[in-house]
Amino acid sequence: AKVLRGLDYLYDPSRQLSVRDLTRPAAQSAFRPFPDDAFAHDRRPGAHWLKLAVAASEDRPFDYLLLFSQPGIAAYSLFMETIPGEFDERRFSRAEGRDDVDVRRGAIGHRVTLGIGETRNLYVRLIGNDLAGTLMLWQPRAWQARAQQEAAVAWVTVAMAVAAGLLSLLGLGLRRVRGTLWAALYGFGVAAAIAALAGFVFETPWLWRYGDVVRWLAPALAMAAFAGLAAHMLALPPAMRWPRALLQILAFAALGAAVAGIAFGSAAIAALQVLAVALAGAVAVLAGLSLKRRLAPALWLLGLTVPLLGAGIAVLARMAGWPLVEDGLAAMLWSAAAFSAMVAAVAAVLASEAFAPAQDRVAEVPALEPPERQPEGQAPAASPANAPRREPVLPRPAQAPSPAGLIVELEARIGQLNRAIREREEELGALRGAAAPGQWTDPLTGVAQRAALLDEGRAILAQAQRYGRAVTVMLIEVDDYDLIAEQLGKAVCDKAMKLLAVSCLKNLRGADRLGRYDDKRFAAILPETDAIGAAALAKRLSQTLVERTLPTPKGMLQLSAIIAYTEFGEKDGEIEALFARAERVLAEDHAASGTQAAAE
Repeated sequence: AKVLRGLDYLYDPSRQLSVRDLTRPAAQSAFRPFPDDAFAHDRRPGAHWLKLAVAASEDRPFDYLLLFSQPGIAAYSLFMETIPGEFDERRFSRAEGRDDVDVRRGAIGHRVTLGIGETRNLYVRLIGNDLAGTLMLWQPRAWQARAQQEAAVAWVTVAMAVAAGLLSLLGLGLRRVRGTLWAALYGFGVAAAIAALAGFVFETPWLWRYGDVVRWLAPALAMAAFAGLAAHMLALPPAMRWPRALLQILAFAALGAAVAGIAFGSAAIAALQVLAVALAGAVAVLAGLSLKRRLAPALWLLGLTVPLLGAGIAVLARMAGWPLVEDGLAAMLWSAAAFSAMVAAVAAVLASEAFAPAQDRVAEVPALEPPERQPEGQAPAASPANAPRREPVLPRPAQAPSPAGLIVELEARIGQLNRAIREREEELGALRGAAAPGQWTDPLTGVAQRAALLDEGRAILAQAQRYGRAVTVMLIEVDDYDLIAEQLGKAVCDKAMKLLAVSCLKNLRGADRLGRYDDKRFAAILPETDAIGAAALAKRLSQTLVERTLPTPKGMLQLSAIIAYTEFGEKDGEIEALFARAERVLAEDHAASGTQAAAE
């Protein structure tokens, strides 16, 4: 803002231009309006004109001016340096109204030698296809908007390629893969993406020199990330739902970035590149699903020949200077060849032995057979330790299944295990029903005894651990039980326990389990209930007890209870440990009188 006084240039006088690295504080420069005959000197296609007005003091001239045409993508540098004593008035003649300057072409920019004098106007003529796509700064506004979109897409694509490469390397550490192809493929992708990102962030000169190459490679990296993430998604077991969903989202985001980078390029070849992406993706998916090793040689051949053909076309287009094939189009041809090769390589990995260990890791799970019930009066069979074990397994297919078939097979086995578990639970319930009533139920209150309750609690706790669900246990004790027994007798205590059992059953759900824990306590197991739900249940139970009274020989007795509950945590193991913690909580609050609820 302290250096530029105004910006007026060809086609778009309203656009602001960023200027960096003005090394002399005294330098003053401005762009001035173009004359009407600006194109009178050269009307050839590809010729761009820039008028630069230089205003520098005679003793402190500036060294160079660096202009950015596409932030984060490509840069054009216009170097100017003063050489005192070598000023040639013939090259800066004021009488002609303009100054013709010979321009030396370079890989980054053009260096112009100026002298110190009364010269204030300088025309620089920039000609050649080398500058196509780089000097969008001085082209119409629509082109400038496309350049900004291309810059944003390239930034997102490179960042996504870095993230996808790192995720893929992380996936490599989670599974065994024979061979080095997979690691080499992603090692190349991550290295190229990090180099590109470092070039954008630190503006390293040698990376800027190859900035266009990095831009051409961005769609290839995104497409490789898509194929690799899809491969990892197919390799994950079905139980890992969240990682599979994350990889699926990232894979299609990478694919979208690749297609967007292609679409924002030249329209002449965008359709062909999209078609190439679709065909390459179809080949990869089909190869990954079929896993037929005979496809690997054809895919390897494709991966070797396509990039060579694309590179040859790009080089020929560059050398021939075809008017319809600028550098951008040739670069896009190379991009199409590059990501087609990467997709073909990933497809070859999918079809090779690299995924064989993923199939071998699927263990054969035996089907659980419920124990056979013995008729009444018949002696039990031999001990299970001496009897042969029946462990039927599903037959393994002769041919290695595809990932989709493997998922179906695993789901079938999981369903078989669930059916076996349900049959075992039904068998256990039948055995309990056939046993003597007093063995599993409390004869006084009719609820389950402690052993039966703990047995059910172990099954509920195992299911909660398997599926990550909440479980809470609760202890309910009649308040002042010993005092009631001493003053009113054991019969009143039994009536109090019956009334408390009825009150508990009235407030519990069908899935909850209630049992007699000891003489003066009941225990409840509350599946799918956390500490907040247990607190609400304790409040309802307390309110129910307040509304009930018990007739005794000495008058009406108002019952109250002490309730302690604790929620199952990750570090908890057995159901006994959970009830032991509830007993400690109950012991701490046992001294308080009235209806109370304690939690830990």
